[in-house]
Amino acid sequence: MQKHAALWAGMAQRKADEPAPAVVAPEPGDRRFAAADWAESPYFDYLRQAYLINADFLKKVADSLPLDGQAKHRLRFVTR
Repeated sequence: MQKHAALWAGMAQRKADEPAPAVVAPEPGDRRFAAADWAESPYFDYLRQAYLINADFLKKVADSLPLDGQAKHRLRFVTR
């Protein structure tokens, strides 16, 4: 919840021609957000960061569940 609050605060203070400070970044090697529009457009920047915050939360939930290796691997894949 704190990361979402920080994201909202950063977006509210963002000026039209300046990027907001990043609250979260994609994992190294994650190419899904490689296009410049994801960082340059305020709308897409917000979507990217909100998605990454939520995905990180779901990954932590998946890791905390008492599942066997294959089931946990599948769950982590679909929560990415």
